[in-house]
Amino acid sequence: MLQTVMLSVVLIGQVLLLILFIRNEQPELPLKAKNAEADVAIEQKRLVELQLLAMHNACSRQREKLHVREIQVTNPKLPFPLSEVPLTAQQSHAAKECYRLYADYLLTYWKTDQGEWKTAFRGHPDAPDTEAGGVRSASIKLEAKMQDHLRIWYDEERNGFK
Repeated sequence: MLQTVMLSVVLIGQVLLLILFIRNEQPELPLKAKNAEADVAIEQKRLVELQLLAMHNACSRQREKLHVREIQVTNPKLPFPLSEVPLTAQQSHAAKECYRLYADYLLTYWKTDQGEWKTAFRGHPDAPDTEAGGVRSASIKLEAKMQDHLRIWYDEERNGFK
């Protein structure tokens, strides 16, 4: 019964497309599809925003205990150049700084000389003179710097640059 209904729906859809083709009419595109470039620009901007927040969150999570997996799953790379994203000058600078700071942080504290992830750290995160304590301290400092850059990002959003 269900197969018959599904086959009927597919057949009706094909008949409607054939009728439109015969009449040489184009189906009306949804409003969003008409403005696809603007939609892509908005999606690119939101992807940058989400990555900045994910990087900030990954640093923030290191306050109590070192969360290796949180760092590993945070991707600090964009699938497109940042210059293609419609940002204000302040937002672009803030994003570039966040990406640069986070990449330096990963290389300094979370990657081995061979480029592998570090998964174990000597010492206790509460002891600042240990490896784990150094990572925690650097995470807290980076979190504060990223927070400053995110404030700039959102100040621009509130000022109408969307």
